[in-house]
Amino acid sequence: MKRILSILLLCSMLALAGCEEKENKPEANPVSKIESVNDFTENKSLDIADYDRLGSFLWNIDLKSEPDSFAECYKNADFVGRIIITDYLGNCSFSHGNTAFKAKIQKCYKRKADADDVIYLLQYGQSNGEMEVGYPLFNIGDDFIACFKLFDGKTDEASNKYYEIMNGKYGITDVHKYNGTDFAIVRGISSYLKSMPHEVIDGELKNAVIKSFIERDSVRENIRPISKVIRFKDFENCINNLT
Repeated sequence: MKRILSILLLCSMLALAGCEEKENKPEANPVSKIESVNDFTENKSLDIADYDRLGSFLWNIDLKSEPDSFAECYKNADFVGRIIITDYLGNCSFSHGNTAFKAKIQKCYKRKADADDVIYLLQYGQSNGEMEVGYPLFNIGDDFIACFKLFDGKTDEASNKYYEIMNGKYGITDVHKYNGTDFAIVRGISSYLKSMPHEVIDGELKNAVIKSFIERDSVRENIRPISKVIRFKDFENCINNLT
């Protein structure tokens, strides 16, 4: 009997030791992951060729699957267009963590409602420092194409007025003129334009376009990632083929 009690006592001690070891075992710290992303993305010497790899890295850290393609976003969007930011409206009172902007519609590719010449836009991030890595707040004059969904507002102030960018920071294509030619600078990862035939600009020209884009506004140094540069007319042809 004593032998049985001794065996039971020994098993209990081993089980407790195992639990203690499990409890003391450090778990993965999501904060340290974010810090490692910050360290990576704040490296201003990061070669432009690494941006696409960084895009996949950021999606993995965000615990998200691959973003929807442009064609998928276009299909489900309430509005697709080229816009220019014209007004900063401040931190959003009805949607925590967002900033509101007013923008002028340069061109409408798709819209369910009657087209207006302005759009009210929500961007995740606020001037109080609550920002998403690689996604600096828009500045007046920012010129880009995106697919938008109406914000599902619960207040009269927000309903049927504000739009959000589909895919967030991975769903923006900046328009930038370099040496008299308009280029489309695609944020996100390469697969965003899958099933959309286009000629990719590489090498010295790609580097020169991105360098010029960043020099126009130094805050753009913080944009991560940038995966592709293509001629704007080619990008627009891709959109027109979806209609």
